[in-house]
Amino acid sequence: MLVIRREQMEAFGLLGSTEYKDFMAAHLTEHFPVHAEVWSPETMLAVIEEGAAAARGHRLSRGRELCLYTDFRVILGAGFDTDPQLPFAGRILADASIRSPGERLDRLYDAVRNWLDAVVGRGQVFPLRPLSGLADFPLSRLETNLSAGITKGILGEFREIWPQKHRQAGEAALREMVDRGIEEAAGHGFTEPRAAGWWLILRYMLGHRCAGDPQYPWLSGTLSDPGPKTPDQRFRLLHSKSKAALADVLRIAT
Repeated sequence: MLVIRREQMEAFGLLGSTEYKDFMAAHLTEHFPVHAEVWSPETMLAVIEEGAAAARGHRLSRGRELCLYTDFRVILGAGFDTDPQLPFAGRILADASIRSPGERLDRLYDAVRNWLDAVVGRGQVFPLRPLSGLADFPLSRLETNLSAGITKGILGEFREIWPQKHRQAGEAALREMVDRGIEEAAGHGFTEPRAAGWWLILRYMLGHRCAGDPQYPWLSGTLSDPGPKTPDQRFRLLHSKSKAALADVLRIAT
């Protein structure tokens, strides 16, 4: 995972808002080059600003703390602190016995590093293999494998797509994520197996709050697009946009 010198981190606390944003843009470009190349300038700014605001919601205020918290959001998803797939994050952030924000972030850093070692690979942050496998994923597979029940079928798909994450998260946490995701999918009109299943796969790969994650403006844009007149048309647009976004990422990363 990224390495930031302690003295560099401490210096962040002395920077003003504009300086911090400029530094973060350079920092994210250096440490997350694939993300940065995909993002527009507007997306980069939203990632930085929303990351800082979310960090302050956990009573983190120093530049070092805002930076690390933003990094975690980039790696794990904007809602990582409440994601059932990542229960350790919320526990550490809410642990009242850890009085120092700096210590809390250090513990979270260690936990994230251990998690990444287990699900992505030692020293890695980008799940290239699972994303590559998803590029050729046929929707017909969802229609077949989810026809007898979405929850059971999609858990099997999770295992096939990203077995390390499935094993690390555990079935109980994934069931919780799936139950909430099915309700969320229905709210968008995605009730057919392939539509609900694809929505759940996005949540599995990108985090349970991917619909509001500033990293993925194509997702929120699709959901708010007034063009599609039916749920099926909206799903087709969502699937097309997500496959195009995936292709861009893989083109840069490989």
